[in-house]
Amino acid sequence: MDYIIKNGIGSKNTALNTEKGISLALSNKDLSGISLNLNMTKDHQIVIATGDTLKKFPNIKIKDSTLRQLKNYNIGTRVNPEQIMTLEETLHQFQNDLKSFIFTMGEHGKDNKRFVEEVTKIINKYPNSNLYLKSSSSEIVLYLREFAQFAKIGAILIDTSPYFLKQQLDFYSLAGPSLCPYWSKQKSEEKTLLMVENVMNEDEAIDTIQETKDFLKKMYMIVNDIDIFNSIYDPCQKELETIEGINKTN
Repeated sequence: MDYIIKNGIGSKNTALNTEKGISLALSNKDLSGISLNLNMTKDHQIVIATGDTLKKFPNIKIKDSTLRQLKNYNIGTRVNPEQIMTLEETLHQFQNDLKSFIFTMGEHGKDNKRFVEEVTKIINKYPNSNLYLKSSSSEIVLYLREFAQFAKIGAILIDTSPYFLKQQLDFYSLAGPSLCPYWSKQKSEEKTLLMVENVMNEDEAIDTIQETKDFLKKMYMIVNDIDIFNSIYDPCQKELETIEGINKTN
């Protein structure tokens, strides 16, 4: 099982979704990668941003702003000021890192196709990076299958609808651990990579491991922040060691 963290590692002087925050996550030996959200600006530039607005400037909508305008805002801290990062800047900066980059693409309505085209135009420049693209939008997933050349393509499963099973995707990401009992049974037989998002505490983490214990080598646990990760890491490692010990004796 691999651990993935969302948005990087933040601290008092380090903001999430910044070069420093991403670098801290990638340098953590216990993390296997990072999960980042993508958005598209008014002038069709792809940026790293958790929501539709800048976190520190909630009135600034990304879709209504050009990249040049967004670069005027300090999304970092007073001590470490930082600009919003583009997907291109992120992949160029960390192209030699072997860890996983998992990018989430949200619904962009009538601009879904353009969104996917712009993302994959950049992604396709980095065939040697370990890249994953996922969405809960069926339209975006279908476009990704058409345009992405090297990245692995997956769907975010938010319920038990079987729609995405017909697409033969590279991986599936559960929107929460409550979906594990259903989907782990469905996917374990196929040995498809499974990700579980929004694991919030030790109990959910241990339950997730128990539900996916038959294919832990093909499972990513995605945690929301470093505090949650630090709280679940030791209990999870003990649980994994117990399962491994049982498997060896059987």
